[in-house]
Amino acid sequence: MWNHPVSRKLSFTDCLQSPCQGCSAPCCSFLPLHDFVITTYKDADYARYLLNFVNIELALVQGQTWRVHLKSPCTRLKENGLCSLHDTSKKPQVCLNYDARSCFYRPMFIEAESEQFLRFDSIRFNALLDLLEFDGAGTLVRFPEIEQIQRDLPAFVDHLYQTIPKPKPIWKLDAKQSFSSIQSQCSGCAAWCCQTLSFPFGGIHSVTNLDYLWFCLGFPNVELAMTAEGMSIFVHSQCRNLDSVESGGCTVFGTDSRPLV
Repeated sequence: MWNHPVSRKLSFTDCLQSPCQGCSAPCCSFLPLHDFVITTYKDADYARYLLNFVNIELALVQGQTWRVHLKSPCTRLKENGLCSLHDTSKKPQVCLNYDARSCFYRPMFIEAESEQFLRFDSIRFNALLDLLEFDGAGTLVRFPEIEQIQRDLPAFVDHLYQTIPKPKPIWKLDAKQSFSSIQSQCSGCAAWCCQTLSFPFGGIHSVTNLDYLWFCLGFPNVELAMTAEGMSIFVHSQCRNLDSVESGGCTVFGTDSRPLV
């Protein structure tokens, strides 16, 4: 349980003590990756696409912002659950300077669900899709009240963390190809698009976002991708609809369940 409930009256000396004692440390097990809003059917499709991937969940924050989380223990944790970088210069500043008394993780992952923080797995989100309405241009025109979501949708199911192997390298295309080979370039590919999620990263502009990147890279299967177009954070997972890595077959191919993305 949280060491200092908000309702408890504290002395100044009490306030100097860390309220993290006895906490299950969700800040070391859930990595916030990306925030977005749903304003069109394409945004809703993107959300259901993300939830097809293992160890990925969404949170509706303040009834408006959708936050993508990777559920995975930080690789810097020791077997006893303590941080191996504690009291060293390598510990990310985002961890070192985290304000535990205004903790975002506590109401999200430890306390009972509230109107401010709703967690979604694929089953719960797909049920939400039935309550959304769009106009002819695909713009969202109706979103249910939070009370209706809590009342009518299935409860969130907290899935166990699964270990995911890193995808195999993609085969390299020959310098010269026939027209038919260009038409079927996915043949022989390791299906990274079904095993890797990409999230935008605005680049390294300050010590703060460099530190955030160092924090992210402490989680398994997280990488920084750098291209001529910019930087992205790659998360290696696996779509639950992938028949097998070897065949690369999509079990929802040709159905409405397959995301447009």
